[in-house]
Amino acid sequence: RLGEASVPSEVDLPSWITCPPVLDDAPVQNSVHSVDRQVLVNSEFTTDHDNPAVVLNLAGLAPAEELMLSEQPVSQPARVVDQRAYDEAAGINQAAWEWWVQQNSRPEAWNTTYLMERGLAGTIATGWAPPGWDGLVTHLSKQGYTDDALLRAGVASRTRDGRLIDKFRDRIVVPVRDSQGRVVGASARRNPTVSDDATPKYMNTPASEAYNKRELLLGWDETTAAALRDGARVMFVEGPMDRAAILALGLEGIVPLAPCGTALTDEQLNLVRAAGGDLS
Repeated sequence: RLGEASVPSEVDLPSWITCPPVLDDAPVQNSVHSVDRQVLVNSEFTTDHDNPAVVLNLAGLAPAEELMLSEQPVSQPARVVDQRAYDEAAGINQAAWEWWVQQNSRPEAWNTTYLMERGLAGTIATGWAPPGWDGLVTHLSKQGYTDDALLRAGVASRTRDGRLIDKFRDRIVVPVRDSQGRVVGASARRNPTVSDDATPKYMNTPASEAYNKRELLLGWDETTAAALRDGARVMFVEGPMDRAAILALGLEGIVPLAPCGTALTDEQLNLVRAAGGDLS
């Protein structure tokens, strides 16, 4: 059970892991699907002991009901995708990811130290977006990408005076991959020394032809899919650092994934099912 595993002393974990709450036996009903044996704890921790999927809502950003698992796959109308635009956006995000990883070698990069101090080193792949205004934009422009293409891919934004600037600046960057393993976006955490309320703690890639948050799970890759096919249990957590905290525990047979929004969607659950993940 989560919370009973041996945890290295250097791992900085939230209290809900190190001091698990007492479970309430009252079942929780979803407004759409009734999930028997599902229990809710302090509006933060949702788990089903008999099912192979565990759901965690770590910070209470979404009502726990929204994170319930549907019992059966739900048929949704297929999204019409412009494949050429999709490939362009994915290509730009892949190039951006490679550039952010290259920045890890700069002496002022703080992402590796940040993870080490929290006991999370080596748990997840990260890059670093430097604090400059247009380092990435300049790099990608030299590769032949137009301003409009960078805007469409979600890696850049335009200021009120018309200047094109990097979307993520002075942030630790975690890639988001599609079902084929292509980088199509990112989740980016601000520098922990910044406490300005006007600066959001986390930023995600805006919607694009390739980045549709309903269809994506942070942490998804071929290794994840293979683990699910081999019988691993999926654990849904809220964000990239929560995912890193679970990985730091070294729990065998557990695959932590995070939705790219405040609630799990049928598309995300169907992605797990398609890989052989058991959500029954």
